[in-house]
Amino acid sequence: MPPETPDLDRILACRGGYEQATEKLAAYAVIVIRKRSGPTKNGLAVARLDPKELVKNAIARLVEMESFDDGEAVFFQLRRHIDNEVHCLQKSKNLEPRSVAIAAGAPVEGSREVGEPEDCNAPDAADVLEREEENKFNRDLLRKQQSLDKANNHENVLIGHILDEWTERSEIAELMGITVEQYDIVYKRVCRAVRDLKDATLRKAV
Repeated sequence: MPPETPDLDRILACRGGYEQATEKLAAYAVIVIRKRSGPTKNGLAVARLDPKELVKNAIARLVEMESFDDGEAVFFQLRRHIDNEVHCLQKSKNLEPRSVAIAAGAPVEGSREVGEPEDCNAPDAADVLEREEENKFNRDLLRKQQSLDKANNHENVLIGHILDEWTERSEIAELMGITVEQYDIVYKRVCRAVRDLKDATLRKAV
């Protein structure tokens, strides 16, 4: 463990320095929050997370790194810390908020030390049930979006194939009578529309 707080502006120069790197990490945190939020109690707790706080917490855990020689490795370790914290909250059975110091050394007043996070990749019955609930929520979103689209337009047809559990893009494109390139364009439009619908639905629930 390094004896001193690392110079993050120098270490993260590969990502434009400290300020630009943390902006990119905050943008990544927004994506992670959106990905892991949902209709469950934990999913709604995820939706309320502050991306900037996630970045601060990730930086606090950097003291665990043995070396800061590789700036890219540090940057991606920060991303892993962000995703791990959100994933743990998504699966947590105890939603009591935790606070951590944002630098090595003496703890910040009002914070407390936390141990290593639990293994969030170990499946359990609660995780299976939550995944099933998430899948139902996502399918309901697709159906709702389908009802908002014009009948028989490409977006509507694509959603129908997804709900029928077709997964191969080439097969779906063939079913729709379009090229794979055209499929990609339609798929991106569907993703944007469903994402916006999910955000609006969760904002009402929070």
